[in-house]
Amino acid sequence: MLHIARRALWWLQSSQGVKYTRYFLGSVITTVISFLTLTILYGVVHRWGAVTCTVIANVVATIPAYWLNRTWTWGKTGKSDTWREVVPFWVASLAGIAISMVTAAWAADLARAHHLHRLGQTVLVDGANLAAYGVLFIGKYLLFERLFLAAERRRRAGADDLRAGSVPEGLAPVAPAARTALASGPAPSDALPLEEAVTASVD
Repeated sequence: MLHIARRALWWLQSSQGVKYTRYFLGSVITTVISFLTLTILYGVVHRWGAVTCTVIANVVATIPAYWLNRTWTWGKTGKSDTWREVVPFWVASLAGIAISMVTAAWAADLARAHHLHRLGQTVLVDGANLAAYGVLFIGKYLLFERLFLAAERRRRAGADDLRAGSVPEGLAPVAPAARTALASGPAPSDALPLEEAVTASVD
């Protein structure tokens, strides 16, 4: 038992363990945001149906979810890549919202069929939303792992190519002599032209 606890502690302190822990805590934060929004809209305000309130609550929670996952969990900084990061993230989030819509509609129908009061309806709809989050939890982690690490691998590959002297795609090649001249810096302003230097050495 102690051996298992030590291995678990070692894993939690590893880079992968820290990343997964942050992903879990970020999911907890966004789930709380979604649940609070859903409870207020559906249980207190009650101006829209269960499906509409679920969609609004999940969209509200998705906005901080992107920042938490990209910056805190995967440690990405700088400007986001629209087509390689933002769009795939929102596509995955919208797929999750679609599943939440199905579970919310099922929960609302079940609540009406059993003539539950407002509190019971709210608890059932919140539970259905939580079930949708649980189904997508691991799938989203694997997707975000591939999504946010791909850009980092491309950046490192580009830096390695530049250090190795290879030419990035879309740029013209640089001749070795030109690279040597650029590396050595500009020639002194008082240096003699080649022909004058040869003549002076002969004289």
